[in-house]
Amino acid sequence: MSQETIANEKLELIKKDVESFVEQGGAIVIDSPESLADATEYLSNCMNRWKRIEEIRTDLVKPLNDTVKKINNGFKDQQAPLKDQERIIKAGISKYQMALIAKQREDEAVAEAAKAELEAAAAKATTPAAKKAAEEAASAVQAPVAAAPTTVNTSAGSTSMRTVWKFEVEDAAKVPSNYKVVDDKLIRAAVAKGERSIPGVRIYEDAQVSVR
Repeated sequence: MSQETIANEKLELIKKDVESFVEQGGAIVIDSPESLADATEYLSNCMNRWKRIEEIRTDLVKPLNDTVKKINNGFKDQQAPLKDQERIIKAGISKYQMALIAKQREDEAVAEAAKAELEAAAAKATTPAAKKAAEEAASAVQAPVAAAPTTVNTSAGSTSMRTVWKFEVEDAAKVPSNYKVVDDKLIRAAVAKGERSIPGVRIYEDAQVSVR
């Protein structure tokens, strides 16, 4: 008998029991010491059922999970060196691309400066001939051709490149408050240790029920 068939049979029995048990719980009203005791008993039975169902589920899926984990680990071990190579080569391509972009922007700045200088000379020219010569020289200044390719195609595949803006926090104290996230774990730990007043935080007492 397959694991799936066994699981389906067990689930059918569990489903009937759970439906009946949940229906019983719908009649519980907690308004007296006696009903509180009944609710406690029901809650304990509820948790016991949950634990038993979890045990059955674990028994059924553990062998399957162990097999899946073993297979996954074997394949991931072989993929890991390839991912490392992907990271290294991508970093090299990115470094080369950014160097080309930096050179291109530098050449563009030089061309713009040269054009601006010639345009200024044309504006200050004292003779029509000098003005015309400066204007022609300015219009002849061309922006450099893009040095960084955005796509590279090969017989095995292709790569495409684009620039993106990233960030690195240098001084957390200077970061505006609207970019900071409240640390729930830190607040929870402080409240557990007795802290009862934190600006911007409502600290309140609540009843917590545990089942044994």
